[in-house]
Amino acid sequence: MRGPRKVDTVSTTMIDDHSTLRTENPFWNFKVGMTLRFFNALRNAADPALQAVVARHRDRIELFEIILRRQLERSINRAG
Repeated sequence: MRGPRKVDTVSTTMIDDHSTLRTENPFWNFKVGMTLRFFNALRNAADPALQAVVARHRDRIELFEIILRRQLERSINRAG
């Protein structure tokens, strides 16, 4: 099948600090989700070397997770 096709998807609309409206496709939130899953898997890894990475960067990972979750929260908007 060639030509235009309808694709149902979820997009995000964000308004920045300067009231500029930005619309993003789900690609960016997908990346956020994958990053959060990676951090969770890293945190639960049995390998001592990976646990050492988590321990060494715990504060940075936790801060990054807060920022990523906030991005997801801000991107949720009900629209027709």
